[in-house]
Amino acid sequence: MGQPRDDARARPADADRGSARAKEELRLREGAHLEDWIRWLPPFAGKAISAFMRAYARAIPNFPGSVAISNVRGPSAPLSGPWGVVENFVSVGHMKYSAGLNTTVWSYGERLNFGFYACARALPDLPRLSAYVADAFEELAKLANRESARAA
Repeated sequence: MGQPRDDARARPADADRGSARAKEELRLREGAHLEDWIRWLPPFAGKAISAFMRAYARAIPNFPGSVAISNVRGPSAPLSGPWGVVENFVSVGHMKYSAGLNTTVWSYGERLNFGFYACARALPDLPRLSAYVADAFEELAKLANRESARAA
């Protein structure tokens, strides 16, 4: 994907191309990851491997991490029941021992929520990342409003 562009119009297309490349790389590696093979092991073996990897990650100060990004399409209209209306979805999850950053994007009604979880060593300033994402979306919203007004 290269360097991020200053042109807000170009960023969505850049992100789309980068996502397509990443998905293709993932497809080509199918079956080559340890996680693909662990499911065939008896439960005690999988737990032993996980324990070993957690200990290894703690012992090695510069353990290479990964970035996990997922999106979850939520309901397009708010949910409700006898308890009332669900106001918002908040992403909660866990960090995998090898992850440096886990990002989950949820849609709910008219909202788009981002959940960030990070290893403090890999990403010591998580609020800064969150602020960058918020600023980028605000910039895109302003651009969309200008484009919409121009088209009208």
